[in-house]
Amino acid sequence: MKIKEFNAIETRGTWELKNDFMAGPFLNYMINDTVNNRFLMLDGFVFSPSSRKREMIFEIEGIYKSSKLYKKESK
Repeated sequence: MKIKEFNAIETRGTWELKNDFMAGPFLNYMINDTVNNRFLMLDGFVFSPSSRKREMIFEIEGIYKSSKLYKKESK
């Protein structure tokens, strides 16, 4: 997929903790930042027992897709 002009890989799914009762959805982006010659990893996890999580994942996705990348200044 593309985020702004950068190539990106999106991963979605659910996470779960072993030997405990914690779980929820996650959203992960790996962005190829060609301006600064690096890869950026954006990870978002939701843990909110007994409530709907769909809107929270949409909020995380909105934050990721509206992110801005700036050229790193050299010192």
